[in-house]
Amino acid sequence: SHQERYGTHSDLSIECAPPKQKKVMDGEIKKLVANPQLGVEKKQDLKGIFVHKFFIQKLLYLLAYAFNLRTLTLVILGVHENFYRNLRK
Repeated sequence: SHQERYGTHSDLSIECAPPKQKKVMDGEIKKLVANPQLGVEKKQDLKGIFVHKFFIQKLLYLLAYAFNLRTLTLVILGVHENFYRNLRK
């Protein structure tokens, strides 16, 4: 499963983020819970993984996740640099 394959790696821990950044991240996650199809589904070896992009203080963040009818699983959150390489680990 993608959760087993990608589940624990992240470039940035939401819990360790400064309060203003954490508030933005929490807001973006709430958007995904309300509408999981906001992100773009990846292809080939990342099929089933979606990526949602958003900015915090002019810096682009990417949030990879998977979902089914009952569960949204956050896979990795980070800036674009090395994001897809780390996602494939």
